[in-house]
Amino acid sequence: MAPGFWATEEQLAWLHARVNKFIDAQLTKTHHMFWSKTERAWFLLWPGEDSEADTMKKRLKTWFHNNSAKAGQPAAKIKPFVVPKAHRVPQPLEYYSHEGAYESKIGPAVREEIRANNVPKNEFFNIIRCHTQAAWDAEPDEVKEEVLQKVEALKEAGSSRA
Repeated sequence: MAPGFWATEEQLAWLHARVNKFIDAQLTKTHHMFWSKTERAWFLLWPGEDSEADTMKKRLKTWFHNNSAKAGQPAAKIKPFVVPKAHRVPQPLEYYSHEGAYESKIGPAVREEIRANNVPKNEFFNIIRCHTQAAWDAEPDEVKEEVLQKVEALKEAGSSRA
């Protein structure tokens, strides 16, 4: 059986009430002031034996670090999202699939085969590839030429975004 939690309900309520102050201390880099005030207040409210003081200080620090993320990460720690650069122009078959052929022609056949044959997940990609190639082969030459022209235009523009 797991041991009981180290803090009482009253102590937990007190800790939760101070989480935002901890986050503010992180943002303003005033940890030392937060810890001295928090530890002093804790030991005034719940005095313990001197031999337990170091253990309790470690528990308090661990608790605040573990529970501050639930209230929200400090804004200074969050990195802005950057759209990654594409590294290459898609192949004609990839472009064909991503430009609508998958949803209208390839996807339904793939889903049907997976459902009918109870295909394991590690085989999905092979099924998709086979159906994409079959749909590409069945397309008229005009559609293939249009896709090839668009891929060439992407190569010339130096961008892999369609």
